[in-house]
Amino acid sequence: MLSLETIKKLQNEQKKLDEFIVKNRNITDNFSSKKSFIRTKIALLVEIGELANELKTFKHWKSQKEVNWDKAKEELIDCLHFYLSWTNQLAIDFTDYKFKKLASETDYNELLLALFSETETFKVDIPLHALKAKMLAENEKHWEGYINKPNSENKLTEKDIKELRRIKEEQQKIIEKMNNNFLGGIEIEKNKFSFYRWLIIFEELAQKLGMKSEKDIYNSYMTKNKINWKRQQENY
Repeated sequence: MLSLETIKKLQNEQKKLDEFIVKNRNITDNFSSKKSFIRTKIALLVEIGELANELKTFKHWKSQKEVNWDKAKEELIDCLHFYLSWTNQLAIDFTDYKFKKLASETDYNELLLALFSETETFKVDIPLHALKAKMLAENEKHWEGYINKPNSENKLTEKDIKELRRIKEEQQKIIEKMNNNFLGGIEIEKNKFSFYRWLIIFEELAQKLGMKSEKDIYNSYMTKNKINWKRQQENY
């Protein structure tokens, strides 16, 4: 269902919201640290649990199982928000993503369990290609901060400054050339297809909940995204 164009639009909207949250909440580890990754994983698992709780399909002991379908859709879209945050941070490329129906008949419990399972496979280690920009920026900040200190503090000559800038440029070149090794590349691919499988399960659930097209998913996301922006602006 979801096209590459729509996925990129969703990623961009989530990126804008996440950047605002990081700045507004003064979050120092943003979305690139292990602690942040773990927080996001817990948040996503909780949202999947809240979706399951709304659907009530696992509650075999309960007779009254009226479902608030609008609330269930909202919980699924909440899952999508945290998922998109990860895809941005890990630079997941959806160029070759294609939705493929899992089976002719799937029930909610199977899909919910699959969503839990795929979320568990997401790796904490952030691949190098997703960190390069940050590494380059930090290296630039480090050297320029040192070079531009008042001369009375470090007594640098023009020759010293020229040499330091040469060292900085050499380090920048090294960072640019850094790449994941062969085994690291395999791990990136495994992680990438875990994210693909997660999205396939999500789309299957979305269809069962009545979101039959990518427009339905996009509109549902934007509706909740607007609420999330309002909450952040009001110090929710």
